[in-house]
Amino acid sequence: MLHLVWEGRDTLPQLPGLWLMGLVLVLARSADQGNLALAWGLHAGWIWAIASIDTTAAVGYTGRVPQWVTGFNNKPLAGAMGFMLLMITAVGLWISLVPPS
Repeated sequence: MLHLVWEGRDTLPQLPGLWLMGLVLVLARSADQGNLALAWGLHAGWIWAIASIDTTAAVGYTGRVPQWVTGFNNKPLAGAMGFMLLMITAVGLWISLVPPS
């Protein structure tokens, strides 16, 4: 909810992505037997990557792809690609929870 305080209306399109990120972080905690280290590491890594890419302008939005794919207002969690990357992370964590047969 603190994201709403920082950016206000810019955060509203990101709420579903932030919710999914929260679920993935809970899954990370489960995968790490209740330890928060993996969840903290994932969150810190995602924030570092997004901030670095944004600061260095390493990725430029061309407008050739609809905003619903790349993220509304250039926010990755407000688009299908952000959801897809979170789901890939969730699948990887889920696989680590399933005992080998």
